[in-house]
Amino acid sequence: MLTRQRHHFVVDCIDSVGCKVAPLAAAAKLIIHVYSFCGAGGRLNPSLVSLGDLFSTENDSLAHACCAALREYGVGPGVITVAHSSEKGIQSLEPQRQEVGGRDRAMNGTISCMPALFGLFLASAVLQCAIDPAPHDAEVAQRRNRAIKEQKRALKRSRRENAPAA
Repeated sequence: MLTRQRHHFVVDCIDSVGCKVAPLAAAAKLIIHVYSFCGAGGRLNPSLVSLGDLFSTENDSLAHACCAALREYGVGPGVITVAHSSEKGIQSLEPQRQEVGGRDRAMNGTISCMPALFGLFLASAVLQCAIDPAPHDAEVAQRRNRAIKEQKRALKRSRRENAPAA
């Protein structure tokens, strides 16, 4: 799907972790501006929607699963900008059994305006970056640097905690 030909942006709105992660990882490795749509299901408050780093999201099981899978591809914090909500989603219904093969399907309700709102946030971010990429690039670089510093601090803490007692 993605080649070395220059793409300016990749915008993802896929709801399945497996299908979502592969193109995100490929785009991130090709250093393309990557934007993604996190879980809008079960969210009701539009004032809690914002843009941010995928690895900084909270209360979002789709984002959490994507982060875990992206780490396996070597993609870490500071690379993927997402539209997300800090709201805790309402409880989904029990998964429905499929009569003819396939896996059980979760029933995550979505109020009709929320996916559209997430899309508007992403469209705005892409347009702003297309007009002037410098602020976006600076923000991504800052997020990457923060993530690297945090990883180094965590590694030092881990080494201190696991060091043999004298």
